[in-house]
Amino acid sequence: MGSLSGVKIKDTFGILLKMATSQLSATEEVVQDGAGNDSALKLSTDTVETTGSLKIGSADSSTTDNQALMLSAGGVVVQRNLSTNPIGTASITANSPIVATGSTVGLSDPSALTSLAATDVANNDQYLIWDESTSSYKAISMTDLATSVEGRIAGTMNVFTARLAEQSVASSGTELTFAATYGLDSGTSPATSSTAAGSATADVTLFDGTAIRTDIQFNTTSQYRIEIDLEVTTSGSDFVTVQLRSDSVNVLTYSQTLAAGTTTVSLSKTQYISAGGPNFQLKVTGSVATVKGNSTLRILREGPPNASFS
Repeated sequence: MGSLSGVKIKDTFGILLKMATSQLSATEEVVQDGAGNDSALKLSTDTVETTGSLKIGSADSSTTDNQALMLSAGGVVVQRNLSTNPIGTASITANSPIVATGSTVGLSDPSALTSLAATDVANNDQYLIWDESTSSYKAISMTDLATSVEGRIAGTMNVFTARLAEQSVASSGTELTFAATYGLDSGTSPATSSTAAGSATADVTLFDGTAIRTDIQFNTTSQYRIEIDLEVTTSGSDFVTVQLRSDSVNVLTYSQTLAAGTTTVSLSKTQYISAGGPNFQLKVTGSVATVKGNSTLRILREGPPNASFS
């Protein structure tokens, strides 16, 4: 129906809206139609309430306005400035080391935290760690972290230990034979064989020369430290010479008259060695000397020298 002009009340009262029982007052009252059917609307002199769903047909969008309508705890629609009072600001409770200021959440400065002495760190203490494989934060114990770090440090230690079999030396000199390398040659054990840690297996190789495994070949250009520890036993006074040789060139020499018994001879040298260069040998000269089986020649790859200091 359009206009009510000229229409009798008796014909239209059913579609007219009215208060349920009385005139408008400070108390909310249901709005009914003329037939007494309740609507979803309640009115008072200062309040509008809906008892059903509130729908808005359409609204303009905005990227600059910061005023919003919110529902209070009492069910009243209120206005809120989201620029000065962002949602969630009042509900944030930060526990150390997290701090919250306004809408900013961060971590406390480490100097503001209680220090933990090294002697007080327990094996079950936890660290926060980022797991790149799952893109998430996880916890790791002190014990597991130490195990992981130790394994990585050991992985970067490139050490080749050439162990010597017990052998007599000749007065004309003997190029010493090294034991087979554990893990590369059959019938080897870590207690009696030559061993490699890190990439040392690729850096250093034992080759046959004047006898079985007398030659040391360097496969990686780098700076190396060579440490020699020999137990030499003589049955009488003997002039003993120990030579670290690069083919026919002496790199390191020890000469000494040794009394009868066992003497430990220790030599070391740091040298830059090119891959594929001359092989190295360990030569010992003596008349009544024997090199014991627990003697070793240890090679540490220190890495290429820095181009410059910083």
